[in-house]
Amino acid sequence: RVRSLDGGAQGFVSRVFEGRVTWLPAKFNYIRASACVSLIDRHSGFYRFGNSTALEAMRHVEHEVTERIAVEDVAAGDVVVAHFHFMPKPWECDPHKPRARCGAVW
Repeated sequence: RVRSLDGGAQGFVSRVFEGRVTWLPAKFNYIRASACVSLIDRHSGFYRFGNSTALEAMRHVEHEVTERIAVEDVAAGDVVVAHFHFMPKPWECDPHKPRARCGAVW
């Protein structure tokens, strides 16, 4: 059985990719999600939420702006991989706590 705090296997992703992230050459496909591309600060690598929550900030993402950023990245030979976790998720949670704290069980 696999328990993930968020119910979406992010605990697994956090564990598997810890210390294993590698930059890819620009020749690889640029796969993106509009919110991740638009909200990432290109210099610091952190998300720009300001005083908003993540969901509030994502509501203001404009697809056209994201496409322009993506085209500029590819033209510059850059590849950006951004996956929004909010924070690293534990691989397993405490099954004795309320189910809402444990997420889904597969």
